[in-house]
Amino acid sequence: MIRRLKRESEKAGLYFNIKKTKIMTTGEEDSFEIDGEEIKTVTSFTFLGSVIEREGKCDMEIKRRVAIGKTAMNGMEKIWKDKHVSLDTKKRLVRALIIPTVTYGSETWTMTKKMGKKINACEMWIWRKMQRISWTEKRTNDWVRMAAGIEKDETLQQTALRAKLRFFGHVIHETTGMNLAELRDAEQS
Repeated sequence: MIRRLKRESEKAGLYFNIKKTKIMTTGEEDSFEIDGEEIKTVTSFTFLGSVIEREGKCDMEIKRRVAIGKTAMNGMEKIWKDKHVSLDTKKRLVRALIIPTVTYGSETWTMTKKMGKKINACEMWIWRKMQRISWTEKRTNDWVRMAAGIEKDETLQQTALRAKLRFFGHVIHETTGMNLAELRDAEQS
């Protein structure tokens, strides 16, 4: 397939840079060669801003997204400290800038309990940071949520699940031409 892609690309005036080309397989193949040059085989790579792993896990991507979200929160430190910015405005900033940063690509995540805990910890860190509540103050997560006016069903995990379900709905619609309600009605009849 790679040789064919290379051949067809060259017909259109596009040339492979073998040194920049990497391959990830699901099998045990460890090396590929084209025109005497070896193509590097990798176990993960970044595609459209998301890390894809050979085994299909999402651990690396979730950890990366959590780190990016925390960096974004730390970059807005002046806003979180500013007493003239209302709590409502701070919440809007978190929802508009931080939450989408953390949940980018969550439609394709496979969520394990371990990663779920990591996401929950990140979320609580975000809300505590926004309100400037230190972990040494011994406030429960429910108290932090209540103080910020955050609903119980408004979690990062719920946001990721909603994105996954929305994505699933699009896939169903594209493959069957029906929305989920029409599909359910068709199954019942």
